[in-house]
Amino acid sequence: MVAAADVLVLYKEYPHTDIMKRAEELIDLLMRTARGDIRPVMTLADTGTLQMIHTTREPARGIVDRISSMEGRDGVLSVSLGHGFPWGDAPDVATRVLVVTDGRPDKGREIALGLAHEVASLRGKLDAGFMGVDEAYDRALACSRGPVVLADKSDNAGGGAPGDATWMIARALERGIDGIACSPLRDPIAVRTCFDAGLGATLPLRFGGKMCPLSGQPIDLEVTLTGLARDAQQPFGKALSGLGDCAAIRGSGIEVVLCATRTQAFDPALFRNVGIEPAERKMVVVKSTQHFHAGFAPLAAEILHVGAPGVVAPDFEALPFAKLSRPRWPFDQAEPEVRLIVG
Repeated sequence: MVAAADVLVLYKEYPHTDIMKRAEELIDLLMRTARGDIRPVMTLADTGTLQMIHTTREPARGIVDRISSMEGRDGVLSVSLGHGFPWGDAPDVATRVLVVTDGRPDKGREIALGLAHEVASLRGKLDAGFMGVDEAYDRALACSRGPVVLADKSDNAGGGAPGDATWMIARALERGIDGIACSPLRDPIAVRTCFDAGLGATLPLRFGGKMCPLSGQPIDLEVTLTGLARDAQQPFGKALSGLGDCAAIRGSGIEVVLCATRTQAFDPALFRNVGIEPAERKMVVVKSTQHFHAGFAPLAAEILHVGAPGVVAPDFEALPFAKLSRPRWPFDQAEPEVRLIVG
């Protein structure tokens, strides 16, 4: 991609709240290139690691603010830090640094390698980590106020998961934990059943756990239908994400928003579309790795990241890589090998 393109610009924020800003930045750089005002040169450095970078917390927040301040000075046009996609088994899956300069490859190398060394030194500190299901519930129950937002990272449809995993719901039912609202759980068959039954109906319903073994077992529960919405949507920044038809069900003190379209959690509208106010619940379980943060952080008493079983489980070392370039942290514990890939 670097060899084929004039300029590449990555999102700086995770969650990606800067989509429009980066698009405007890219168009500006390409227009200036087309006019001959600048001569972009790209430099790519590998950190020797594979990490997720949560920019809502330190130290990642400070790094992003600092690289943003570099742009527009000393010939630096753009600086990007890409954490890579750990669930894609390819040789180039890696945390890397991309620097675009105006004909200053020396400056590009200096920044790219310096930042790559810094990121390598912070391995294990740039994301929010994760905890087990029971540990997360114990901590949430100990919290004096709510809502506690629990992110079911392993069933994030944005990462490729089916969005129908039942592990979090099943464990809450086994432990008798109530006051929980969970969304989005994709099950178009159950949604259709709910619409056929009608608002206010009470019925035995089987939902979730359909797509694969990592989805868990289906839940069988007597539920009441408390909300229905046709072609519902949720905002993600200035964009809208479709949920399809949605149904809110309640049973054994647990509420679940079933949706027909496979998607992850972005915004509290997920719940409000069908009459559930998440700010009034003890716990809110959202299926998302990090994109939920912008919408749910303002109402959360605490945010917990959960590593339940699932297709995009956050335990990278347990994933069956066959093509990943090695050595690479966390799979190899030697000092990460920082190197230039391009430039």
